[in-house]
Amino acid sequence: MKRGAVPEHRRHYFTDPAYNLGGRGSSNQQIFEGNGCRGTDILRHPHFLPYLRYLILGADLPDAVRDAFKVEVESCGMVTSSDVVPLGKKAKALTRRYRLNPSAAYIAKELLFDIGRAAVSRTMSTALYRRGVHS
Repeated sequence: MKRGAVPEHRRHYFTDPAYNLGGRGSSNQQIFEGNGCRGTDILRHPHFLPYLRYLILGADLPDAVRDAFKVEVESCGMVTSSDVVPLGKKAKALTRRYRLNPSAAYIAKELLFDIGRAAVSRTMSTALYRRGVHS
């Protein structure tokens, strides 16, 4: 990560507590460290593999899902709080249409990261989860 090969928004996904919805104030990295796994040992841990995959490749979602959601987000222009529910419903619909396992809030968060809208990702995914748009 020090070389800058991983895009900043993906690094935040692992290192920033604000981007870990279920982390109760801890980043994914801090959770590993809290369990006694530090430094390069994290990279060797088998539970790190899904994070590594995301850091290198981004969200593991079909291109059709990514493209459809990107169109929806871009049609909003500047995403505001009034866009949260419609975008959440779109993520939920895509989750069902493509029979994806993750929650709609998770998919929305990952897609917002990957299309360069990481700044609204946490706010939106938290709001979606609180409003029940998560399954």
